Amino acid sequence: MSLFVGGLRDGDWINVPDNRESWTMQERTRLSAANFDPNAPVEPVLIRQETYQRMRFQGLKETYTVYGGASLTPDDVLKRLIEGYKP
Repeated sequence: MSLFVGGLRDGDWINVPDNRESWTMQERTRLSAANFDPNAPVEPVLIRQETYQRMRFQGLKETYTVYGGASLTPDDVLKRLIEGYKP
């Protein structure tokens, strides 16, 4: 299990295959009736997509794998973890 930091899945622990350098996820949200024509032939959905990059941090006894949002640097993620990360 790997911790995801930032973005749509902030704070989630997800089982990711070892060979994945990055992971892209989507979130689908239905738009409210106030935002679209109720007679439209399709149901409007907002799709947000977030890509996470694998980051590995070496501790004294083991290596920790974390996936950070694409806008975060390893320093950003490490700083959050050291400060007692709470999503």
